[in-house]
Amino acid sequence: MDEIGVSMAYTGEQLIDEVQALCGRTGDTILITDARINVWLNEAQKRICEDIVGIKTLTFKNAKSLACVSDQMAYAINDITTGSDNTAQKVCHIFGVSFLDGNNSYKLDYIPIDEFDEEYPDPTSSDFATDKPLRWTRRAGNIEVFPLPSTTYADYTLRVDADFYAADFTLNSTEYSDITNADDAIIFYSLAKAWQAIGETAKSTENKAYFAKWINNYKEQNDNLHEWEGSMFG
Repeated sequence: MDEIGVSMAYTGEQLIDEVQALCGRTGDTILITDARINVWLNEAQKRICEDIVGIKTLTFKNAKSLACVSDQMAYAINDITTGSDNTAQKVCHIFGVSFLDGNNSYKLDYIPIDEFDEEYPDPTSSDFATDKPLRWTRRAGNIEVFPLPSTTYADYTLRVDADFYAADFTLNSTEYSDITNADDAIIFYSLAKAWQAIGETAKSTENKAYFAKWINNYKEQNDNLHEWEGSMFG
């Protein structure tokens, strides 16, 4: 199990059964329970999404959700709809923000939050003229822009290029992971947690190493954002 493989596309329920079988706890209702493994499955997906930027099946472009509001600096990332079914799946990494104005559209310059605060310690002050946004940063659950939009540009749209977290498995789900060929990693991570709970430290450490190796291999196989190097944010 030390090599990355092509996933058989297990459902959430099948992943739970596999983890229980591999650690000798099939049908366990005391320690390695369905509910507990389901938590680990979702932890594994979150770790994969955060560690690997731009997973192909999770990338999206949204040009509708965030409309500029006169004199408003912060725009909630949770307002951005994502995913193949256009649901409000949680955004993970943001690659870029653009101001949409037909042929006059342009990409906003990203600056790190500390530089943003240093350059604009009071961006909502009337000392700064409102205009088209030119720069952006990410602060917690918001995108912040500067200058603040003027009334002229209210209702113009901000386009967001990003990726999103895989949808959580519900208990005994019949759904598959949003992350292509990730079953091996999800199982490795969950087994590491299971063996730790059982008290088998060596086996837990072994599966942690399998998970880390899988992450590195998957990064190499799915690194399709070379052209964005130096411009990946969030």
